[in-house]
Amino acid sequence: LQSTVDMYLTPEGKEVIAYTSANCAQDDLGKYGGISIFDPKFQTLGRALLYLPTLVKVLGQCIMGVYQQETPIAPYYLYHSMGDEIIPYANASSLNDRWCANGASVEFTSYTSGAHATTAVNGYIGVLGFVDNAFNGQTTPGCTSKSAPPSPVDFGALNPLLVPLVEALEKAIGL
Repeated sequence: LQSTVDMYLTPEGKEVIAYTSANCAQDDLGKYGGISIFDPKFQTLGRALLYLPTLVKVLGQCIMGVYQQETPIAPYYLYHSMGDEIIPYANASSLNDRWCANGASVEFTSYTSGAHATTAVNGYIGVLGFVDNAFNGQTTPGCTSKSAPPSPVDFGALNPLLVPLVEALEKAIGL
């Protein structure tokens, strides 16, 4: 894949790839968050890059949930914002559909608005509740979906949820 992409990268594009290969996602977003891979400063094909046969093949193999054997066997909590500016909502909803079609137990919450980072924070309370339920054997088999408006995060509300979760995790790993 790299040799195929290298043919179309500009010198600046090669610098970006080198940097992002050596750094974490937060650093990458901080430095290159506003740059599109379709920018002519980055590569010479524009949107046609996405239709290169080698790229189509490799990216098609990297789609989460494409292979039935990748379906979770434990209950799973999935959440995503319909307004996510980084990862399209369709990616999460189609993942949910694939996993459910393959027999997974998924609780899927769609936030009706909110950006990527704010949804990560807003969804955290749902995650904690789900994990607490899972440790108590109270998850529902099968798939459920719901929509939720984002709500302000009450960090004081997290503490009562965190203590039993940390204790259960410690017990599960033998601490």
